[in-house]
Amino acid sequence: MPTFTATLALREGATFDATAGSGHSVVLDSPEVTGGGNAGFRPLEMLLVGVGGCVGMVTSGLLRRLGQQVARYELAVGGVRAETHPLVFTDVAVEHRLEGPGLDAAVVRQALARAVQLSPVVVMVGKAAKVTHTYRVVDSATGTETAGALE
Repeated sequence: MPTFTATLALREGATFDATAGSGHSVVLDSPEVTGGGNAGFRPLEMLLVGVGGCVGMVTSGLLRRLGQQVARYELAVGGVRAETHPLVFTDVAVEHRLEGPGLDAAVVRQALARAVQLSPVVVMVGKAAKVTHTYRVVDSATGTETAGALE
């Protein structure tokens, strides 16, 4: 069974250098008002990046296998926090924006629905917060645009 690891080292204030087991690094920090230097991602921002990255990678892989040509794929991820402690996310919204020649909106919707079920980060976050997904698909060959939401 694969094991994932990360190490974090305090740089100063609330700034940490984080390194994943894969060898990649990122800086985590908090705003000045809470003792940080605003030198890097906030941990909750990294969680949103993880949600978008995970579902985006699964979706793009599924679409490739389904023969869809995706020329552009952007995700916008936002989180709403609880008003009292612990200040966890209560709602997370993911907007998928895809464009490509001959891109079939029905196939994209099907791939997104499957990706949501297969994405471990989305599934984990969904145990603590309501996660919603909307999409906008543009067939760049015809200019046809389709938008919708997963249920």
